Amino acid sequence: MITVHTEATVEPVTLSEAKAFMGLDDAVTVHDTKLTAGIVAARKKVEQLCGRSLVARTFKLTLDEYTGTYIDLPFPPITSITSVKTYDSVGTATTLTSGTDYNLVLNRLMLNATGYPVEIIYTTTASSDEYFKLAIKKQMVYDYRNQFDENGFDQEVINMMSTVTLNLGY
Repeated sequence: MITVHTEATVEPVTLSEAKAFMGLDDAVTVHDTKLTAGIVAARKKVEQLCGRSLVARTFKLTLDEYTGTYIDLPFPPITSITSVKTYDSVGTATTLTSGTDYNLVLNRLMLNATGYPVEIIYTTTASSDEYFKLAIKKQMVYDYRNQFDENGFDQEVINMMSTVTLNLGY
């Protein structure tokens, strides 16, 4: 199971950028709270489509058991591993040591043990890629037009993320 351990503090698209893209007057602030929430929702939808993290934040991945040498960490790119713990049959935690018990290899955790439940806390980096920012803006326009009531995806954004994930191998 993957959960957000520490949420993002900065979004890739600012409120001013979103308003400019949508043709809204930046000086009018009556809808800013709703628009700000819309930016977060649109970013999360784009992340769901592309399988990448677009903001810096910390995740906690918990696996009941694992096999093999590598664990692919969801929502790359990964910048660092905060901690890795394994649990024995009675629930006693063992904190593993970086460089000895595990290593980060690109966006994969190379672990020198198998079978036990494991908890991995890791940090992702923000993306400043304009392509992802455009997808967030387009999704926000779609959500805005639907009064933020529909939980759907803009078809153009789906197509954009299908293209990028195929080209990047995600």
